Amino acid sequence: MNHATVDDLSLEEYPRGVAMIRGHDGSYVKAYKDFRDELLLELERRIFNNIKVEYDINRLDINEFLGGEYRKSEFTRHEVNSTLLSDFIQWTRGIDKDYTVNDFYNINNSFTFNFSSAKTPLGNDVPGFWRGAYLYAYGTDRPNATPWEMLGFTMKPSWWDTTYGPAPYSGDNLVLWRDLEEGRIKVPGVAEVVNKKYARPGLTSHIPVDSQGRLKSPEKSSFARGFQARQSTNAFKFGDVAPVESAYNINTVPKDLAEELEIDEKRMNIIGQNGNDGLHYDNIITTTENLTKDEIENISKEIGKTEKETNPTPINPSKKDLEKLAEVLNINYSDENVDLDRLTDTTQTLINKVVRSENEKNKNTLKYKGRK
Repeated sequence: MNHATVDDLSLEEYPRGVAMIRGHDGSYVKAYKDFRDELLLELERRIFNNIKVEYDINRLDINEFLGGEYRKSEFTRHEVNSTLLSDFIQWTRGIDKDYTVNDFYNINNSFTFNFSSAKTPLGNDVPGFWRGAYLYAYGTDRPNATPWEMLGFTMKPSWWDTTYGPAPYSGDNLVLWRDLEEGRIKVPGVAEVVNKKYARPGLTSHIPVDSQGRLKSPEKSSFARGFQARQSTNAFKFGDVAPVESAYNINTVPKDLAEELEIDEKRMNIIGQNGNDGLHYDNIITTTENLTKDEIENISKEIGKTEKETNPTPINPSKKDLEKLAEVLNINYSDENVDLDRLTDTTQTLINKVVRSENEKNKNTLKYKGRK
């Protein structure tokens, strides 16, 4: 969040939780709410500002295969969750917390409710926890603090405040929320663009922020409709992004989603875009049995692009060189012939191949004296 910039208690906190500092890699650490936050932020800023490679949506746009309430994608929500579940379960073995238990329920705080009994404005199932519901609806669980993420921006555009004014971004700022509803991008001095991928028809009927710029719960914003209060204490499931799952999402690096998904050729298109500059394989290649000669040659050429031919240069070590080598390898250099069976394979190979010719000339040998 990068709000911890002053030495006081004014840090912005989630309705349910504590103030956190977001690092350059997206991970979070708990804010101290004193001078240490400024030190940590300064370190994170310096690391971030020295990152040389920028995220390029032309190579890989994560929103192409992660959908939501208003956007269809390559994969369904169930497919995505099923793919990540095994990795998540393995991760939970290292913590002493049941991710399904709603042990923080508070009848007076709707941010603690399980909303899985409700339906979205389009009639879909609502993810149980408020965080999962808003990620599904808006592509961010911080629409009050970072509304530009609803338009696909990962960082605040330099022109944002000029167009919409400074924070807080209250629900009364209808210029902002109507543009978000239409997927409209209004850069000053540039022709307006409407990106249908980020359009959310009907958004102004369930704005998730109040008149003070504070986040509303899915119930208060009317995103979760037909909510059954008696089911608000139900257990959570993976995909609801309840607290334990949220900790997993922001502090771990799950296996490559596209690589894990077992869904026809689409996954290889994603991998190809991200790793091979547009090179696409329609299927995973595990054998050359069904490949034509031309296909094998083309693949060999692509592999060859990353390989370099090596021509090792023979060496002729002197006696002094051999003594230095003996010291590094923790062995004795002498005139006695000894059996090298006690040496590791790597060491034997080095001695036999590199030193043998010199030894034959000078009748010198290397004697193993054991590890120090």
